[in-house]
Amino acid sequence: MNELSYYEQKTKNIHNRLGISRPARLLLKAIDDLQSGALEESELRRMIRLSPRYRNVISQTISDIADFILNHPEESKTGAILIQLLTRILQVADGVFEPMLPFMKFPREVRDLIYYYYLHCRYGEHKIMWTNKQMALSEVCKAIREDFMAVFYRENKFYFNCTCEMDYFIKNNKDLQRNIVSIKVHWCGPRADKAFQALKTCPNLKQMVVVPSAATTRHLVPRQQVFNRFFAHTSRPRLTDALGMDELITLRGIHTVSVQHVPGRQGQKRTNEELANLNEILQKYVKQDKDVGYGEQIDS
Repeated sequence: MNELSYYEQKTKNIHNRLGISRPARLLLKAIDDLQSGALEESELRRMIRLSPRYRNVISQTISDIADFILNHPEESKTGAILIQLLTRILQVADGVFEPMLPFMKFPREVRDLIYYYYLHCRYGEHKIMWTNKQMALSEVCKAIREDFMAVFYRENKFYFNCTCEMDYFIKNNKDLQRNIVSIKVHWCGPRADKAFQALKTCPNLKQMVVVPSAATTRHLVPRQQVFNRFFAHTSRPRLTDALGMDELITLRGIHTVSVQHVPGRQGQKRTNEELANLNEILQKYVKQDKDVGYGEQIDS
């Protein structure tokens, strides 16, 4: 069954569109709480058994949804999900609901250990290509998804082919933003300044590998772009003029930082001297402690 949380039901205005009554909405909220671990199965069973009118509400709502689907086929998928949710409430009330392991009641350390062995191969480290089947645990319910994805982003290093890609995922994947610990990024692209600035919103980022290349200076800081229009420039652009340099050295709280040459197949390498100098300035600045208000009010 596709997950459709109560929050999504409200934000998508599903209740009003399908004409769901107030008592039925309370029941849909209850089954959502059950799936997220906020409500005990016994509490929901007691709630239904002590109030017989809820059974009438469920049967009437299922009938109303079915009639609505007949007249509005485009809502059939949403209606089917709501009918399944209401049916599960009856299963719980009748005691035929399949008992669930109280997984979310385990200590956090135990849950994290289970996720760790779920994610890691027993035969040692090697390159892993995650398939939908391997990530199926993230589809169980919202609570387990948040729990599981936190471990997933915490236990793996993520490589970004360019800063534009990194900027997109940080700003559009809140699980990654909140939990990512280790990254490796090829420093290139027209959004390098925005991407490095966005790293300030990642509270758990502790390890970073920066990979500069000749493409790094394809996009320069605005100041240098203006100068290039009026002054002759025959030499190779300096790494210090690359777009994103100012934002990169203002990062803080990163425990481990290093610089690597780009692989020959991916681009032209910078000089060893440039890499050594970049590594030295990053070691000096980004390992410093975060200031008060660090990471707040980041522009998009």
